[in-house]
Formats: sequence, C-alpha cells, structure tokens
Amino acid sequence: MRKINLISVLVLFFSLSLIAQEKFTISGYISDATSGERLIGASVSNLQTNSGTITNTYGFYSITLPADSVFLAISYVGYQPQIIP
Repeated sequence: MRKINLISVLVLFFSLSLIAQEKFTISGYISDATSGERLIGASVSNLQTNSGTITNTYGFYSITLPADSVFLAISYVGYQPQIIP
C-alpha cells in the first residue's frame, strides 16, 4: 500500500511540474560588506511570492523562483535589509 501512495505522489508531482510556469534558480553567498564575513542564517525571500530560504553554515543560499519574479529581500539581525531587483 505504501508503494502505491508513493508512486501516486510522484506521478502527481511530475505532472504538476510539466504544467507549471518556467522557473529559475538564484544562488550565492551573503556576506558583510565591510569585513567579508559570511552571514549564517541570513534570510533571502521573494517579495512577490512570499517564498524564501536562509543561508547555510557557509553563508550560501539557493532559491528557485518563477520567471516573473523581480525582487529579493535580504535581511539579517543587526543589518539594514537590502532589496535587490
């Protein structure tokens, strides 16, 4: 029974991804502008879809967005938020 449910979920996932709009992935590192220190746990979010991610222990992030997204908000405790078109 579990195998059937898993297969059903996979078929549903792949069929939805074929119908979905075009997407792209943005990735990089978030660091302090002065010292160059990588910021662990910085927030990277898409203002249009309210989706986001946080940087890992190396300050690295990766986020997949719809093709029509144009603004990212970067924030970290103690820093001014940045909005990047």
